[in-house]
Amino acid sequence: MGRAFFRFVFMALVLAVVACQRRDEVSYPFDNVEAPFHYSVFAKANTFMTLQPDSAMRILMAFHDSVDIRSLKRPDYFEFMLLATEISTKGPVDSFLMTQNQRVNHFYDSLHHEYPSSEMVDFLLAKSYYCIANYEEKSDRPIAACDSYFKALSLAEKVNAERFPLVNEFLALAYNKIGVIYYNNESWSIAIDNLKKANTYFDRNHIDIGTAFNLETIGEIFYQAGNQDSALVYFREADAAISSLSDVEIGSRNRQTLVNNQARTLFSVGEKERAYAMLYEAIAAQTEEVERKPHYGLLAELYFMDHLSDSALHYYEKSFPFDPYERTRLLNNMISLCNEMGDYEKAAYYATFLGEEVERSKTKLALVQHYENHVKDVELQSQHQISVQHNLKNAGIMFVVFAAIVIVMLLFYKRLKKLLLSNKTMHQQSMKEKENELKHKELELEMTKKKLSFEEKPGDYAGRMQQLEQSHIVLKIKSLVEKEDVMTKNLKGGSTPLLKERDLVELVKAVNDSFDDLTTILVKNYPRLTSNDIRYCCLFFLNLKQKEVAALMGISQSGINQKHRRLQQVFGTNDSVSSFLSAYFKEIYG
Repeated sequence: MGRAFFRFVFMALVLAVVACQRRDEVSYPFDNVEAPFHYSVFAKANTFMTLQPDSAMRILMAFHDSVDIRSLKRPDYFEFMLLATEISTKGPVDSFLMTQNQRVNHFYDSLHHEYPSSEMVDFLLAKSYYCIANYEEKSDRPIAACDSYFKALSLAEKVNAERFPLVNEFLALAYNKIGVIYYNNESWSIAIDNLKKANTYFDRNHIDIGTAFNLETIGEIFYQAGNQDSALVYFREADAAISSLSDVEIGSRNRQTLVNNQARTLFSVGEKERAYAMLYEAIAAQTEEVERKPHYGLLAELYFMDHLSDSALHYYEKSFPFDPYERTRLLNNMISLCNEMGDYEKAAYYATFLGEEVERSKTKLALVQHYENHVKDVELQSQHQISVQHNLKNAGIMFVVFAAIVIVMLLFYKRLKKLLLSNKTMHQQSMKEKENELKHKELELEMTKKKLSFEEKPGDYAGRMQQLEQSHIVLKIKSLVEKEDVMTKNLKGGSTPLLKERDLVELVKAVNDSFDDLTTILVKNYPRLTSNDIRYCCLFFLNLKQKEVAALMGISQSGINQKHRRLQQVFGTNDSVSSFLSAYFKEIYG
C-alpha cells in the first residue's frame, strides 16, 4: 500500500511538471523539412523588420525572385505572405497583399487551435491581426483597427520574450499604433497611457528612435492641452533622444520633428524671434511643398498665440488641408481669426468643414467606449487568471496537506504494524523457547530413563558400536574405503562421490537404530546442525579420517576441512569431530 501511494504521488508530481512546462515543449509545430525557410530566410527578414524594413523587403524580394511562391509548402507560403504584408504596413499599401490578410489570419488561427501551446504560432497569429488592424486604420476604420490591435496584443503578451526577443518590438509597435489612433481622435489620456507602454518595450530593445517619437507625441498632447511645462519636459527628452541618433536613423521626418520641438521650446521660454527664424530656415531648406507643411502649421500656431492674426491666418491657409485628425482645433482657430478680421465669408467657408467633425465625434466616443470595454475585459481576464492561480494554489496546498496526512498515517500504520509484528515475534520466540525448554527437559528425562536402562547392560556403548559396525551399510563403506585406497589419492572438488543418496539415508537410519535415534539427540542439543551436517556426523562417528569422508562425499580436501571446522564450531570443541562424538555418546551410553 505504501509503495503504491508513493508511486501515485510521484506520478502526480511528474504530470504537474509536464503540464506546467507544456508551453516550453512546442515552440514551432513544423520542423526544418516542413518549413525550411522559417528557420533561415524568414528568420533573417524578421530581424530587420522593425528598424530596417527596406532590408527586410530586399531579402523577401530576392527570395520571391529565386523560387516559385506557389510551390512552397503551406507553412512557408503563409509566412511569406504574412511578412510581405507586414512590410507593406510600414510603407505604401499593397492592395493584393491586403486582400490576403484574411487567408493568412485564417491559416494561423487554425494552427492556433491545433497547437494551442505553440508560442511561435501565437506570435504569428498576432502579426496577422496586426496587419489586418493596419489595413483597417489606413481605410479610416479606427474602431475595427483597435479591435484587431487588441487581439494582437492579447496573443503577443503570452509569448515569452526571453525565447522570442522580437516580441518586445512587436508589442511596442502595437501599443504605439493604438496610442497614435487615440491621439488623432483627441482621447489624450488613453493615448499617453499606450504611448508610455510602447516606450517600455522600445526601451527593452534599445529602440531609441521609437522612444523619441513617442516622447515628442506626448509632449505635443500636453502642448495642445495647454500644459506647456509638462510639454517642455517631454520635448527636451525627445530632443535629447533624437540628437543621439545617427543621420541614417533620424531621417527627414525626424529632422522636422527636431526643429519643431526646438522652436516650441524657444518660443515657450520667451525667445520668440529665434523660434521664428529657426522655422523660416527649415522651410527654406525644404524643396517640396508637402515637406514644408508641418513647419507652416507650427508657425501659424505660434503666430496665433502671439496674437499676430494676419501672419497666423496666412500660414494656417498654407498648411491647409490639415491632417484630418487635427482639423477641429485648427479650423476653430482660423474661423476666429477670420471673424476677428471681418472676413465673414471666409469664416463661413471654413465653418463648412466643421460639419465633417460631427461624424468624427461619434467615432471618438465609440473609440473611448471600445477602449473602456477592452480594459474591462483585460481586468476580468486578469481577475480570472488570478482566481485560477489562487484556486490552483489552494488545490496544491490541499493536495500537499492531504499527502502529508496520508504519509503520516502510513508511517503510523507501518510503525504500528512493525510494533505488532515485533510483539508477535517476541511472543512466538518466547513460546518457542518455552517449547524448546520443555522438549529439552523431556529429552533429559528420556536420556535419564535410557541411562537407567543402560546401566543394566554393562559395556552398552561398545555393544551398540559393534552392532553398528556389523550393519550392511557400514561394511559397505569400509569396503569402499579399502577398495578405492582413498588415502593415496589427490582429491579435487567435483569428484564422483562413492556414496549414493540412498547409501547416506541408509547410514543415518543404521546409526539411529543402533543408538536410539542418535541424530535427534544431536539436533535437540545443537540446533544449528543441518540435515547435511548430520550425514557428516554419522560418517565421522564411524571414526573415518577426513580424506576418507571427502572421497565418500565427492568433495575436495579443502572442502572437507571447511566442513570439519564448521562442525567443531557448532559443537564448541577443538578436538576432532570423531573424538568429540565418541566421547559425547560414551558419556550418554556408558
